[in-house]
Amino acid sequence: GFFVEALNDGTVSFTNAMRDGDNTTFRSSSNNHQVAYFHLEGNGLSDAFRVYIDANASDGVDYVYDISKMYNWNGFNAYTSIDDRDFVFQSIEPINFNQSKRILLGFEIPADGAYTLVLDSTKGDWDNLKLLLRDKENQTLQLVSDLSAINLNANTYKNRFELLIQRVLERTPDE
Repeated sequence: GFFVEALNDGTVSFTNAMRDGDNTTFRSSSNNHQVAYFHLEGNGLSDAFRVYIDANASDGVDYVYDISKMYNWNGFNAYTSIDDRDFVFQSIEPINFNQSKRILLGFEIPADGAYTLVLDSTKGDWDNLKLLLRDKENQTLQLVSDLSAINLNANTYKNRFELLIQRVLERTPDE
């Protein structure tokens, strides 16, 4: 598959003759990557985003892996941000021993209410990684799996929330 972001109305046509490369950018026979599937829900609305960990990715913008956010018409949006650009799919480098990564989250909330960040599922090995949500305004840090609803006013939150991914010590069988 592939993604197209259109700047104007019109028709886009593709043929097999236009193919280039080895056709493995988004598909790989290896399972050396990890994906976490999230969504934000509240007031009967839901919007998803993904975080992808891969050895070929960087912590900056990767045009091969990162996918720009296409905003919902209803004003309810959840995304990650890098350098003031919003993404629905963000890749990062692998997380080494005793290291963590911070991913800035953006939420656009159209109506006051209770909203919850949900970890839908993961793919790959997440056994030694913790996923936490940092609320900079309330100065809280919670495991994503333990989150309850957060009351938010209608607003755009671009710098309040961060996803923190921490590598934890591997346990030995004797522990």
